[in-house]
Amino acid sequence: MDLAEKSQRANFLFVEEEEEKEEEEQQQQQQQQQQQQQKQKQQQQQQRKEGEQRPKGKDKPKAPTTHPKGPTTRSISDSSGEQRTRWCTIL
Repeated sequence: MDLAEKSQRANFLFVEEEEEKEEEEQQQQQQQQQQQQQKQKQQQQQQRKEGEQRPKGKDKPKAPTTHPKGPTTRSISDSSGEQRTRWCTIL
């Protein structure tokens, strides 16, 4: 093997090593990007879940009413035993 062949062979090996390094770096970058995308997806899913749990558009939702909104009637029996109904408001 003469000097030109040795030089060519060394150059070829050097180029091969550089290409392998570049491929490894690209693979690492792809893995990092995939990990970042997975993290983003997880965060988005968690935000959606939190959004579903919160009442939408209201910071303080109304408390449920424990009394009817309008007047109601009550049955009242007078001294003769007759049943009557009266309008009254329940407080």
